[in-house]
Amino acid sequence: MDKETKKAVRTLENKVNKAIKKHQLVEKGDKILIGLSGGVDSLVLLKTLVDRQRYYGINYDLIALHVKLTNISYKANRDALQRICDNYNVPLIWHEEKLNFNTLNSKKNICFTCSWHRRRILFNQAGKLGANKIALGHHRDDALETLLMNMIFHGSISSLPARLKMFKGKLTLIRPLIYVGKDTIHTYANASGLKNLTSPCPFANKSQRWQAIAQLLDQIQEINPAAKNNLMKSMGKIFEEYLPR
Repeated sequence: MDKETKKAVRTLENKVNKAIKKHQLVEKGDKILIGLSGGVDSLVLLKTLVDRQRYYGINYDLIALHVKLTNISYKANRDALQRICDNYNVPLIWHEEKLNFNTLNSKKNICFTCSWHRRRILFNQAGKLGANKIALGHHRDDALETLLMNMIFHGSISSLPARLKMFKGKLTLIRPLIYVGKDTIHTYANASGLKNLTSPCPFANKSQRWQAIAQLLDQIQEINPAAKNNLMKSMGKIFEEYLPR
């Protein structure tokens, strides 16, 4: 493992520890349902939670859930996902369901509707399994893209919280990778032998706004290499008295 890879591994581990401790994301006795898409983000999330469980000896349960929408023609390598979960001694639930295109809102693109359906299934499965937390693989760049999207297109300042209580506190969404950049995640995944186990979604090119926001974020990073970290910090340093409301 070269110097840069070792640095990325340490960075990811430190930032995950920071997020977990700061926001109390993982606690003794938790039953955590992991949204396992098969992309590298979710695979890294699975590995970090398993490693934390092993190395720190914290008593919590993990269950992985993959949601397959049968009429969306992307593919996930089920056998490979099963092998990984078996190796980590984490049960894998493979849930298949058909996406009802008739529920599409003309003001919402298919990506939004697909995501909404997946989230609904996660909530339902968490209830059936008795899980008190759902872990999602969103990272720093996802949070920043959401921030810019909401500011530019919706005129509001909001993003992806590290911890979000739902259903009157019965269920909590957690995002342990929220402080980790996408480049660090990919370097860590390569070092850990984790590869993307899904094929591209055929509707991905329809989310042009998100592509534009991602490009804008990269352009901002070119202006200042510390821009992404600073944008992330800015969400915790809001001086309302200096804002024209």
